[in-house]
Amino acid sequence: MALMGETKMAAARTSQPVLAQFGAPSTMGLLLSGGLDSAILLFQLLAHDWQVRPFYIRTGCVWQGEELQAVRRLLAALRQPGLLPLVELDLPLEDLYAGHWSMTGQAVPDGTTSDEAVFLPGRNPLLLVKPAVWCAMHGISQLALATLAANPFGDATPERAAKPESGPDREAAR
Repeated sequence: MALMGETKMAAARTSQPVLAQFGAPSTMGLLLSGGLDSAILLFQLLAHDWQVRPFYIRTGCVWQGEELQAVRRLLAALRQPGLLPLVELDLPLEDLYAGHWSMTGQAVPDGTTSDEAVFLPGRNPLLLVKPAVWCAMHGISQLALATLAANPFGDATPERAAKPESGPDREAAR
């Protein structure tokens, strides 16, 4: 399965070179968070005649309710023939991230904290696993994950997205 890893904001704005590497438009799976990065990629895929199967992964993080509402609003606003129905998958992460602010909502980092304070080791590879299996079972050979250009974590790079079997970014997990 081809994974469209890091799609930087600049690349999403001028997506033709990014999308061209995936051949003629067909069906692309897309992890959709409702945020700016994945919303722009969704719009660009649809604008370039791709059929898009959006995925939302329910992990149990404290922001999940607001994020899922944003996803549903976005999909309702963009309703068009190339946009396939949302697939929601459960991937509870409480056992991995127990006690972490992303699960408890306590001591949430703010704009003054370091990037390391918001890092969840292995999160991007984990989010890709179930949609990748779903895509393989349903004949979709490509899956996209949009990340911001400023994302400082190693598991958000194209190299890591292309090789999820390499595991979480050990350096960033320290």
